[in-house]
Amino acid sequence: MHTEFLNGMTSFLSIYNDIEDKLRKTSSQLIELQGKIQKLQQENEALKRQAAVMEKMRTEWPETEENINTQSYTNHTKDNDTIYKIKEEISEIVREIDNCIGILNAE
Repeated sequence: MHTEFLNGMTSFLSIYNDIEDKLRKTSSQLIELQGKIQKLQQENEALKRQAAVMEKMRTEWPETEENINTQSYTNHTKDNDTIYKIKEEISEIVREIDNCIGILNAE
């Protein structure tokens, strides 16, 4: 009887330690992902400010709009790629956060 109790306690401690390790790893991942989200939000704000400046330039100096349009075609394509990549990174981070929450809820 005493041996069964010790085996059960050992098993419980093993499970407890495993859960504690997973929680520590998940918490670490969550902190890392929060940092990435903050960085992406800052990049997003910078892009919004840049777009606002470009819009202001377009409305204040319409005679240069044609020149800006020809120059910005390549920039616009790069901006679209950048925005797409940012959205993809945000989606990936959200999926990782969902996975972390799922792991936490499962335990």
